[in-house]
Amino acid sequence: MKPFLIIVFTLIGIGVIMVYSSSALFPGMGLENTTYFLKRHLIHLVLGCIAFKLASHFHFEKYKQLIPILMIVTFVLMLFVLVPSLGTKVSGARRWLRFGSIGIQPSEILKLTLILWTASFLDRRKGVLGHFSRGLLPSFTVMGLYLFLLLLQPDF
Repeated sequence: MKPFLIIVFTLIGIGVIMVYSSSALFPGMGLENTTYFLKRHLIHLVLGCIAFKLASHFHFEKYKQLIPILMIVTFVLMLFVLVPSLGTKVSGARRWLRFGSIGIQPSEILKLTLILWTASFLDRRKGVLGHFSRGLLPSFTVMGLYLFLLLLQPDF
């Protein structure tokens, strides 16, 4: 676990340095607040660390039976985005669903859904992972279907 944390914190540090160094251009562009993006990045970083800590207490085995339901719900939401009367067009791309003042982007839910489904699938198929056609190809096929729906949203 220690090497993993060292790698994670190294990448976090590099990311913070990159965000801060890219903000050095703003004074030449007439923008006053040169730390705006750094502050935003640090806030998101703290929120991400909190989410990471909460996720470390997540017992995957308890929720495995909910993954097929999550896959179906995500698939339906990805289809809803493509329906002009349901999906909201923003900046030329139809990727959002609006429910009153709340907007969701199903492609963001898709990320988590595919990660959970793939982990579950690979766990169930660990005995045949050495065989491409029985081990990995079915998972690539399912992921391909969802990614096709994502590609149907313009301005990818």
